[in-house]
Amino acid sequence: MKTSLTCLGILIAALILGNLQGARLEKLEQQIPSSAAAYRSKAYERDSADHAPVYRSKYERTSKHAVAKDVFQSVLALLAGRKSVRTGDMVLMTDYNKDALKAIMQLDISGLKELITLISQSKDPVLNRNSVSKYEQITLCIIALADQDPGYALDYVTNSKKEIDPKVFRDERTRMWLEYILIRLGDRDPQRALDGLVEVAGEWQRDDSVLTILAKLARQDPGLVLDTIDRLPDTKSQYFLESLAHSIESDDERTALFLALRDRYHSRPDQMKHGLASLFQRFDDARESPAELRKWADSLGMSDPEKLLIFDSLNRIYPGPTDGEAYARWFATFMPEGYSRKALVWKAVNVWVRTQSDELKAIEFLREQGIDPQEMIRRGNEE
Repeated sequence: MKTSLTCLGILIAALILGNLQGARLEKLEQQIPSSAAAYRSKAYERDSADHAPVYRSKYERTSKHAVAKDVFQSVLALLAGRKSVRTGDMVLMTDYNKDALKAIMQLDISGLKELITLISQSKDPVLNRNSVSKYEQITLCIIALADQDPGYALDYVTNSKKEIDPKVFRDERTRMWLEYILIRLGDRDPQRALDGLVEVAGEWQRDDSVLTILAKLARQDPGLVLDTIDRLPDTKSQYFLESLAHSIESDDERTALFLALRDRYHSRPDQMKHGLASLFQRFDDARESPAELRKWADSLGMSDPEKLLIFDSLNRIYPGPTDGEAYARWFATFMPEGYSRKALVWKAVNVWVRTQSDELKAIEFLREQGIDPQEMIRRGNEE
């Protein structure tokens, strides 16, 4: 018995060491791009939520008599007393320009359009003392326009290159405007926002802008978002689907996305497999409770064919959870009969032995499951 235990330990150690480096590299290659994009998406939404009152509720339009020329003079006076501008993140920009935004928010849509023209065409040295002063103030106008009527703002920005100073109207800047507009439009009309996204997505070089909008709208209607992903370039669709799964955070949102995947992709196994794999990559996240993850998976009521589609994803989990025995026993009941089930249980037992050093109990469990370690290693070497 002691000899068999030693042999099993050696076999398990060999299997772990053989797969360790490859698994680590594969995991990093797959997760770095999507995780980074997901982080940017979440950070943008957190910042927007934290600062939203600065330019949405606190400075709602209250005057019906404000005119663009008066607001323009107010903006010039405010800029004259400043020595710097604040570009980049729109949240920081609006916070830095509270007084100017408060004045701008008094204008109606026609007044905002007129103010944009005045700023764009102005020769005043205050607005022309650097390359970004006009952009900063026009951005405030776009925010005000989007908050009043995001649908109109979308049409305006996509068709106004002749009205806005070409030095201001640059792709990387309008991308930020459109991202803000589409998120605001999504609050009122998700379908139109997604249609607008499809129209402008090809002009953007940065995928995280698209992801930010998709992740925001997926919380309202994940099925609609999946339909939109299908309309985006094929080279990008899998990336967006994977990143979307990383961007959502609650179990309710993940379950809603799973149900949408089942509804949209039930006859498209390749897309279904990729979507499920993206959802189940969360099993790699050491910050989440392994028991809660398994509880969530059980709650989905997955069919046997669906469970087999996530075999590759679960098979790549590294490192395994610390509760190796519970992990192995769960796989034994979760996966349907067949070699895929045996392979996952065998790998889970490796984790069990490595983390809990309970070889005797592990051998007994393998026997209960009808799993031969020698056979599993032989098959693994053949694949």
